Amino acid sequence: MKLVPSSFFPPVALDLTKQIPMYRQFFEWFRDAIVSGQLRPGQRVPSTRALAAELKISRVPVLNAYEQLHAEGYLQTLVGSGTTISKSVPDHATRPTAAARKSDVRPKSANRISRIGTEALSTPPQVWLDSLGPFRSSLPALEHFPNRIWSKLISRHLLVPSRQLMAYGDPMGYMPLREAIAEYMGAARAVRCDPSEVMVVTGSQLGLQLCAKVLFNPGEPIWMEDPGYSGAHQAFSSAGVRNSGRSRRNSRQGGPSSLSSR
Repeated sequence: MKLVPSSFFPPVALDLTKQIPMYRQFFEWFRDAIVSGQLRPGQRVPSTRALAAELKISRVPVLNAYEQLHAEGYLQTLVGSGTTISKSVPDHATRPTAAARKSDVRPKSANRISRIGTEALSTPPQVWLDSLGPFRSSLPALEHFPNRIWSKLISRHLLVPSRQLMAYGDPMGYMPLREAIAEYMGAARAVRCDPSEVMVVTGSQLGLQLCAKVLFNPGEPIWMEDPGYSGAHQAFSSAGVRNSGRSRRNSRQGGPSSLSSR
């Protein structure tokens, strides 16, 4: 059974002004967190000593709460693994109450999202992501990436990073990197490029989205190959650009166009 480190344990909420005993508050908080799924089966919980020290309270109410949770089947102790959430929560804990069943009868309003969100959700799954063979789309040769060299460089330069490097910095990107890119483009691609003309983005998809929003106005026509890169179609569709070529071809075939203006 996989155990989740206790460092990801959510903060315990206690109200010292209530008349409810502290151990009871501990018990109810743990029970509600387990039933709601905030604490998952197999997740390790802090020791009573560590939890009491963190909250700066006596260890006694924590011990009493843990004992009650053990007795009702919410916690279990494994040799060598400490105390964890039980793999099976008691049946009565997950059974909805009458008030909860009554509240579920109320009609629920449908979640509304924008047209752009609807189009993004309707994009077919990119099954090529599971394949690292030749002719894959938008992925470099990951098997040839110099991981060891990259790890050494990351360790060297990020061991004690500067404040400027950790902050937001230039919105166009890190200037030394832009200078290196411009130099490479001139030497390897014969492209006359100045570092001020280079913009560093997180990936090709973001670059396409920026191009679509900066270079075109909504409703303007654009020609794209079909079949082509689905990410480019989605980027220009999100910007409201009208794909004239694809719209015209689909209209002849009687099918809808994913990039036609609405």
